[in-house]
Amino acid sequence: MPIIYSAAQLINEAFYTSEIVSRGFQNVAAEQAETGLIKLNEIITESAIMDDMLPYYTTQYNFYGIPGQQQYFIPNLVKLETLVFYINGVIRYFMEKVSQDYQFGAARVENINSLPYTYHYERAYQLITPTPEPITNMVSQANIGTSVVVNNSTIIITDGNITPLSSVTATMLSSSNGVFVTSASAGSGTLTVVCNGIPGAVWSLSYSSTTPVSTIVNQTSANVNTNVATLTIVDPTVETTSTVTATMVSSTNNVSVTSVTKGFNTLTVDLTAAPGALWTLSYTVITPRWTPGSNIFVYFFPDQAYQFMATGLFQLPPLTSIYDDLGTMFDSYYITYLQYRLAERLCIAYSFNFPPQAQKLLSEYQMAVSKRSAPMDLTLRKLTTLGNSQSINYAMANFHSGWI
Repeated sequence: MPIIYSAAQLINEAFYTSEIVSRGFQNVAAEQAETGLIKLNEIITESAIMDDMLPYYTTQYNFYGIPGQQQYFIPNLVKLETLVFYINGVIRYFMEKVSQDYQFGAARVENINSLPYTYHYERAYQLITPTPEPITNMVSQANIGTSVVVNNSTIIITDGNITPLSSVTATMLSSSNGVFVTSASAGSGTLTVVCNGIPGAVWSLSYSSTTPVSTIVNQTSANVNTNVATLTIVDPTVETTSTVTATMVSSTNNVSVTSVTKGFNTLTVDLTAAPGALWTLSYTVITPRWTPGSNIFVYFFPDQAYQFMATGLFQLPPLTSIYDDLGTMFDSYYITYLQYRLAERLCIAYSFNFPPQAQKLLSEYQMAVSKRSAPMDLTLRKLTTLGNSQSINYAMANFHSGWI
């Protein structure tokens, strides 16, 4: 059975290796762990420019061409080694890599859609709108939950029947990764529930409130019999640039969404409902992200949706939390390399001298990781449209049937 090795364990070992924190006498503080995660992600993203430190050389990426389109963005692609395309999914065609001046400066016909037999690629940085996750966040009056949970995640519910004198309870109905309620407190028309759990956990909870009759009598009718309910959700995935939608899944008394307002890490949903109505709401958050990668340019422009397969080096994914399991992402030797590399980076950040023995081991691991990267293929293959040898030419481009 694989052993789970979290990012937190690597960060702790890096602090001990750097001697910033004394093993057996001190613990890594939460602020130090946060700094360690930032520095570790710096090291991982640097692999985009230090490709000899990428431990996994050959990665295949499949995509489909669009008729008449020459440019395709491949996220996280660092170096493209080969590009081929398939006809009917079974016949593979070789594509020739061309230089930048040939791709953009050589004479060619621009209105032919045919078999794409040349390509050129360049590093790029593009704004990508991600596809919504199939599981949306579910929120309801009696069933509150979110698919993104961080430690001390807070849900604030606006309920006109709740006063500071109300007795409130919140119970976890179901959860993954052991999410639990740490506190529930009543305010003036609000209920604040604080949960603790592993990031990415999915959970639901129920709440109830009991308010003394004398308090209800002293409330104005607008507060008790209001037809407008407001739900404020603290969600770390919500940003001011996000696209947020909220949909009523089910309800009694015809509850409906009137408005959705987004803020920084908050989402406010206004509802119209009769007092005492039960409702369940789903919402999605889509935030565009600037994504590194490469643009691939092909010629001829495809005449149909051919399947392409790109092979090369891809940037390693960044870590999202200290709970990420590195054992599912990297080999053991690369985890150890990251530990010593992070220890060196932490010494620079905290103005400590890096221990000589650790420096020696880091150098050995850097050499080992570099050697594991496959050597570059320096063989050449020429493809010409002139001469007696068989090749793809303008005649084939105009009259081809997909078979040569």
